[in-house]
Amino acid sequence: MTDIELMSYLLVFALSVIFSTFAVDRKSFTFSFLSMACWFTFATVHLYLAYASTLIVLAYLFMFLGLVFMVHGFARVFSSIAERKEEREWELA
Repeated sequence: MTDIELMSYLLVFALSVIFSTFAVDRKSFTFSFLSMACWFTFATVHLYLAYASTLIVLAYLFMFLGLVFMVHGFARVFSSIAERKEEREWELA
């Protein structure tokens, strides 16, 4: 692994952790989707750099984390839509 590959690997990992922390802490769907994209990118980078390694299973773990944040993001979107619809019903009544 060259230095530039290691730097890109660590940069994507750091962004994934930061966006995941913001997604869980602030419960924002924007950070959830950014986190999802970063985890999927990190899994792809891991597959590219460690394709002949025994640690290839970690790529599937990273993909699963991306899937978790995708579900979290969609859940936040649907719950905010439901809340706005409920507020609108109270305004009309």
